[in-house]
Amino acid sequence: MKRKDLEQTLIRTLHQPPVTVNEQHFAATCRLAGMQAHQKQARRRITFLPFLSMQIRYIGWKIWLAQSIFLLLTGCILNRIYGIDHLKTPLHLAKLLSCLSVLVFMSALPPVYRSARYRMQEVEAAARFSSAKLLMAKLIIIGAGDLFILSGIFCITIWKASLRADSVILYLCFPFLLGSSCCLFLLGHLPPGQFFAASIMLCSFLILAAATLSRHAVPPFYNSFSSGWIAVCMILAAFNIRQFRYILYGSSYTELQLS
Repeated sequence: MKRKDLEQTLIRTLHQPPVTVNEQHFAATCRLAGMQAHQKQARRRITFLPFLSMQIRYIGWKIWLAQSIFLLLTGCILNRIYGIDHLKTPLHLAKLLSCLSVLVFMSALPPVYRSARYRMQEVEAAARFSSAKLLMAKLIIIGAGDLFILSGIFCITIWKASLRADSVILYLCFPFLLGSSCCLFLLGHLPPGQFFAASIMLCSFLILAAATLSRHAVPPFYNSFSSGWIAVCMILAAFNIRQFRYILYGSSYTELQLS
């Protein structure tokens, strides 16, 4: 549109006679708006447990299905390799279980990073539940699945391998808690892209460290779930809980997601 035509259009629009307001229609509109506002205020807000149930129906079953497939494949592999003579020594079993424990935790990273990958942070930030509450629901779902996987690996190991139950618990719990505590710390302090890359590097380092345990490390330090290891695992679990609360209530998690 040319400038002269625009000026003429503006002049005609501004010099139109004022619109006559129908008082009855205006009053009816105000009355309807007031009724809608009252209904919105009176509507009961959804609590976290129903919201968690909705998340299970939406994404939880997909995560649990993927974790079940992971457990099935892991069980088939363990069932075949536990009979190999090379893996019958406590050292090699400790390496194997420690690496598997970290791999189980690594399976949680893609679902957590999914929102950033598909550019959904803005939508989640504007939702009724905050990004942190959405993360909490997702971590509860993933954590339940991880517990199921670790329990399955524990049962298969007790059944097939000649290891004490307390040793198996140590080989599964300690690497898992160590990896989760470090990654939760990164999640509360880094943007999504940096968190994902740093977590992958950290978990890869833990797997490498577990795979290169020396034969002198297992007998004195890493062979049973002693009181010292119980204390270490309790400290790591407490740190996990503290970082979880920090993400929910203390950190700028939403701002980090949008940065």
